[in-house]
Amino acid sequence: MNIPMNRKSPVRLEDLAASMGRNVQKPRRLQPNLGNAAGMPGMGAPAQVSGRGTAWPSASSPSPEPPRQGIIQPGRAASSAVPPPKRKALTGMRLQKGQKVPLAEHGRPLPQVEVSIGWNAKAPACDLDASAFLLSGANKVVGDEWFVFYGQERSPDGSVVHHGDSAGGVEETLTIDWRRMDPRVKKIVFTLTIHEALRQGLHFDMVSNAYIMLRSPGAGQGILHFELEEYYSNVTSMMVGELYERDGQWKFHAVGNGVARDLAGLCGLYGVNVSG
Repeated sequence: MNIPMNRKSPVRLEDLAASMGRNVQKPRRLQPNLGNAAGMPGMGAPAQVSGRGTAWPSASSPSPEPPRQGIIQPGRAASSAVPPPKRKALTGMRLQKGQKVPLAEHGRPLPQVEVSIGWNAKAPACDLDASAFLLSGANKVVGDEWFVFYGQERSPDGSVVHHGDSAGGVEETLTIDWRRMDPRVKKIVFTLTIHEALRQGLHFDMVSNAYIMLRSPGAGQGILHFELEEYYSNVTSMMVGELYERDGQWKFHAVGNGVARDLAGLCGLYGVNVSG
């Protein structure tokens, strides 16, 4: 199947397919000081990202200790440093990692829900994308078309629609309509990936304040939200949360697990064929 990648240049379908088959790695915890450039035990230092814009002293000035990458020193301007956007107010029930709750409002099942996934990028090179995999009971996509992302914005039944960037490019929103949903769909996994992370040496230790929030489309108020608290330098994709059906009722699971795969690797994990 030819899945279009028309809004992320330069990405070619064959490049996406070539990077499939990477092994899932269990995240390893960082040292308490996450800003330590030494990285993690047994691992090299995180890849250096160009374009961070830290200003260095001129040749005629004294030679103080060089500033750590990404840290703006007092009195020195960083040419490309941009203050992170103001954190969005998260409303509704706050969930902890692993928590599962029925998806209802005032005790009644919801026919629709809005799903917003947001983040802050500490590294300017990090371009993040939210996606949804619509899975059958076998935990594989119903078909290649049942993968909703920036290049394929609607599921075949119209039940899941990707609305693209919002909130200044640090949040993406999808809508779910159970009235349209194919009965073969038993789970929807929401993921957050860094574009070309493996090629550019990017990872989730360069990301902060990631969250998923579910809202009622009518009221616009949050029903629940889950904030990610674990960020690792050996993780390039996050399974943020999932909706799943159990005994005829849809529930939400706050997942928050990371893997060392890119978007193509997730496609392979969930059975999406992007090679033909």
